[in-house]
Amino acid sequence: MPLGRSNLNLQYENKVYGSMLLLLDHVLLRNGGYSSKNDIRFYEDSETEWANQYTYTSPYKQFAYDVSLGIGAPGFSHGGGTAVSTILNKGSVIYSTKPSTTPTATGFVKDVNVYSASTADDEIIFDSHHFAQMNTGLGFVPTKGIPFDDNPYPGVWLKNNGGYEEPYAFGGRGAIAQSVMNLRAICVADNSYTLDAIISIFKSLQDKGMPLVSESYSLTNDQYGGWDGTGIWDYTGAAHTKDGPLIRKVNASRISRSGPTKTANPNSIAGIVDFDVLYWKNYDYSNVGYDANSYGIGNMNFSGTL
Repeated sequence: MPLGRSNLNLQYENKVYGSMLLLLDHVLLRNGGYSSKNDIRFYEDSETEWANQYTYTSPYKQFAYDVSLGIGAPGFSHGGGTAVSTILNKGSVIYSTKPSTTPTATGFVKDVNVYSASTADDEIIFDSHHFAQMNTGLGFVPTKGIPFDDNPYPGVWLKNNGGYEEPYAFGGRGAIAQSVMNLRAICVADNSYTLDAIISIFKSLQDKGMPLVSESYSLTNDQYGGWDGTGIWDYTGAAHTKDGPLIRKVNASRISRSGPTKTANPNSIAGIVDFDVLYWKNYDYSNVGYDANSYGIGNMNFSGTL
């Protein structure tokens, strides 16, 4: 899942956050959160701002792809257009030449989308711009795609809510600190069954290790932050020998509709899941500066069992 980049050196917390996105996505998919679709049609989104390009979006926001779960890559028919990027987590294709016929795809789509977020909780929960992903069952054929910049529900918005450090051990040439990150998953659904399932799946992650797999993610490998068609994503394979932090504590709650929340979207319900993620930092006082060696619980020998 793509994250913003800068010239700053990649930090351990960057790896933790990206890996948490991928873990939440993986556990939702392994619990059946996807479906197979044929003849998915794409429609031009004229609101996007790719210079001299044509963006086409589908009625599904995110495609699923994880060979460790038997979920294969989607296949595309580009309708005579020249595709320069396929952005799976946006359900979209960018073309340098416009298709002459309707582009289509066959593959797996997610029941619950996973997004990176940094806005306020209430903006995510109550934003009227969030809407239910289209239901294309029962013979219904949509006539438009989901706008490129829109994020429909059911969905999970993951935020880094900060954290803290506390002394753990002293001795030798340095000190070891325990570092705790608080990651918050805001879960929005259109029915209680889906929301309860999401929260239950996430609560089961308490006392589990989180493999750091974000640097191995291979579906955002082109200049647009999209998939070039060659990368293969195998979560279990990527996670097998990885170190990572411990998900020490999980707290979950539902959002009440009483009081000031009456302005919330009446068609959606929401819950919040907070993860306290623990890792360690080893500060070597013999080195000039403030750099620390960060590490988790060691090689997990992850084999797909949580």
